[in-house]
Amino acid sequence: MAKFTSFKALARHQDARAKKIAVRAQRLHTDMVEDLNREAQDLSSGRVSTRTLRRMGHPFGRRMGSKSNLKTRRTTWARQRGKLPTLPINVQSGLLRRSWIIRRTPRRGFGQRWDMRNRAPYSKYVLSPGGTSKMVTRPLWRVLKQSWRKHNRQLIKKLRALHKSV
Repeated sequence: MAKFTSFKALARHQDARAKKIAVRAQRLHTDMVEDLNREAQDLSSGRVSTRTLRRMGHPFGRRMGSKSNLKTRRTTWARQRGKLPTLPINVQSGLLRRSWIIRRTPRRGFGQRWDMRNRAPYSKYVLSPGGTSKMVTRPLWRVLKQSWRKHNRQLIKKLRALHKSV
């Protein structure tokens, strides 16, 4: 442990130490957000093809198995030919998976705020927390929130131990 001969020396040392801790805390927080972004990309990287979904009667629609006849303008109801889990969301064009963005907003001092969203034009329908009138609910945000809580608890433990390491 260092010994200080004046209050100014102690203050300079504590200032430098506080800055080091703040920079490391920012880095840990950034790593956590990047992990969550990767997790969001994974949750939108399903492998069931569009062709298979079509054959199954689009199992993620609210009216599963419906088929329209354009000549008679009637809808006939077919049985659903299978079930799929609602997550991960299947890749069709890849736009949803590629459109995840994270944005950092600096705060006073060393603080920061992160926002994560999806830029795909149809993401508001696919990722809608309650689903839509035509699509079932996808629990992506609920799963990400649970993951965020787990990551946040780990981050807090790391931050509490951080002052001992500097």
